This record gives sequence, C-alpha cells and structure tokens, in this order.
Amino acid sequence: MVGKGISVPRPTGAQQGTAGAQPHAYRENTGGTRQHPRGLSVAALVLGIVGLATSPLAGWNLVIAVPCNLLAIIFGSAAAARARDGFYGGEAQAKAGRICGVIGFIIIAGWLALTIGFGFLRQQNPFLRYYELEQSVR
Repeated sequence: MVGKGISVPRPTGAQQGTAGAQPHAYRENTGGTRQHPRGLSVAALVLGIVGLATSPLAGWNLVIAVPCNLLAIIFGSAAAARARDGFYGGEAQAKAGRICGVIGFIIIAGWLALTIGFGFLRQQNPFLRYYELEQSVR
C-alpha cells in the first residue's frame, strides 16, 4: 500500500527487458498519462456512425437511425461529461459520436421535410390532379 508522500520507483528500460521501453501508457490519470476510453464513448461513436449511415435510407429512418442517433447523443453527452470530470478518457470519441447523432437527426429531418413538402405540392398542383383524374377515367 502506497501512502501519501511515498514514491514507488519505476523500472528502467533494462529492468523491463527492453532498453528504452515506456511503461504502460494506460494508467490512472496522474497528469501526463492517457486513460482508456470507456464503453460509453465507444458506444456513442459506434451508434453515431450506424445512425449516420442509415439516416438517408428511406425505410430504415424510424427503425434503426432514430434510436441509434438518440442513443449516440445521450451516450456521447454522458461520456464527455465524465471525461471532462477526469473519470476516464475518450472525450474525442464521445464528441464524435454526439456530432454524428446530431447530423443523422438533421438528415432525417431533411428527408421528412422533403417527403411532406413533395406530398403537399403534389396535392396542390392542378396539373397533377387533372392527370390523375384523366388516368382514373381510362
């Protein structure tokens, strides 16, 4: 057990078996070492990419893209907050997942706006209504 004020010597390169080797890079945050990205940040990134990839697909918007984008935003926000507080690393992955989720929602909103807009325009266009009436009589 290491108490306050007691330092533990680190092995040198010769003691580790290879000259000049660095100690393991993933350690508790003691200043300059990197931490493991945790599950939330990785999950946010993966869900954000999946949601972004399936957002433009017409039938999969509501089935896959909306839940993936929503979870990417939630997980990304939670992971970024924990990374900022110093609990663990992966803040960049969390931000990337959150950004992918937001972009996915923007794409879905654009698709919905186009679909509703074209449906409305089709309903209001007198030439299309005349053509449809003409086709139904035949």
